[in-house]
Amino acid sequence: MWKQLSKILLPVLVLLLLCTGIFIKIIDFSLWLFALKNSSPDISMAGAITARALAFITSYSLVGIIFDIFGLWNKRLMSIAYIVFSTLLGFLVAYLIWVIETHIVVLMIIMGVAVVLVVIYFLVTKLIQKKKPESTKQ
Repeated sequence: MWKQLSKILLPVLVLLLLCTGIFIKIIDFSLWLFALKNSSPDISMAGAITARALAFITSYSLVGIIFDIFGLWNKRLMSIAYIVFSTLLGFLVAYLIWVIETHIVVLMIIMGVAVVLVVIYFLVTKLIQKKKPESTKQ
């Protein structure tokens, strides 16, 4: 009985969904994801592997945490959420790696100066502590 009823209701439901335009929105969203996936900047092979790994780990964890908070364990919904998060995070991480790779010299100079300043700071504080008179050390 239920199978016969579902055979009748399914085409009606699909027709109603076609009339609402929901499939157009799904197709538009899929095309947007595909365009976003293919518009990532040119990065090195190591950068691409790093971006994929970071996007996978972060999006997989994020989807798990979100669905655990809501107590919703729907396999299809989780896979759709994973695809969306993975695409967006992959694009973001690829862009960050691209920025790092294009400005690596400037970043290394800034990091070198920061390390030198930290070393100088610790050396100066050590020298100041050694030069304090014995009477103040009690």
